[in-house]
Amino acid sequence: MPQSLGQTQLCNLALYHIGDNLIGDISDPVPEALACQQYWIPCRDDLFNEHEWGFAQAQIPLVLLANTTLAGWAYVYAYPVQIAGVWSVYNPYNYNKKEEIEFDKYYIPGTGTQAIGSNEPYAICDATAIVVDPTIWDPKFALAFSYRLAASIAIPLTGDEAVAQTQMVLCLAMINEAKRIGFNEKKKKPHQVHGYRDARGGGGGASIQGQVGLDQVFPNGTP
Repeated sequence: MPQSLGQTQLCNLALYHIGDNLIGDISDPVPEALACQQYWIPCRDDLFNEHEWGFAQAQIPLVLLANTTLAGWAYVYAYPVQIAGVWSVYNPYNYNKKEEIEFDKYYIPGTGTQAIGSNEPYAICDATAIVVDPTIWDPKFALAFSYRLAASIAIPLTGDEAVAQTQMVLCLAMINEAKRIGFNEKKKKPHQVHGYRDARGGGGGASIQGQVGLDQVFPNGTP
């Protein structure tokens, strides 16, 4: 199995990228740990929103919003929680046409909630879940995150804008590589069987696919 990295290990990887002192634990009362704490969630959520990461792919049944209407849409659903992005909204029986089915995301001022407008009854969505546990992350995502975190903490800790820019470039390179691999994987997927009941099988939820071992990311060993 691929080696997984915990929160402190990923912080140290980010600190290693910018040549700063490593930490014993992310909860340590030192500037390096405090910077990682400050930027962890914003960097994580931003990175999940960048791509349809395979390991975080989820199918989620949508819930209708009561007493809510949107012009042009037959149904208004609540936007799922702990989700970075919704990519498709469809009725399960229309799975093979999901790329053609339109939907849109809205903010409802009266309730302060986010919603999805759709013409699909009993809709579900394909979405990228925000996976909180870093030990579940795909190695490519983990490495991209370490560069993203490094870019954010570089200026507060080192004052060097060039270092921050370099880390962001490396992060974007990892994202683009993940998109390339994801595109190739999607082209190889078999055609979905007809009939939602026949296709349901063993349940839903987030799935982990095609993980890359850390020995491929760090051929000379994990820093």
